[in-house]
Amino acid sequence: MSGLPLQLASRCNLQSVDNGLCLLLLDQSHAVLLSTNSEKQLAEVLARQYLQVKRVSVKLSEITEDTPADVNDRHRQEQHAKAIRFVEQDADVQQLIKQFDGKLDRNSISQQAHPGAVS
Repeated sequence: MSGLPLQLASRCNLQSVDNGLCLLLLDQSHAVLLSTNSEKQLAEVLARQYLQVKRVSVKLSEITEDTPADVNDRHRQEQHAKAIRFVEQDADVQQLIKQFDGKLDRNSISQQAHPGAVS
């Protein structure tokens, strides 16, 4: 799944799947993602992946549980915080900061996708 269907699905919570109808809940703050076309695209993707889904209905509602996007965002923030701690605790980095009277830009730190990366 990618593009608009992914964006829509990741911001929804599943309420039910019954008689081929997949009912999703979308918080009002993400209503911009919702259109007849986005529902149709999502239904097509879900129908290919899950044979029991024939139609999709997205209902605007107050969301009280985390959506998949919320979980992913939180995980990304946790990984970023872990990477910051790793860099801040690195003796070589601290030596360079002290030697050059530098400052660490926490926003410039990102996790690299290679074997030596912080996980």
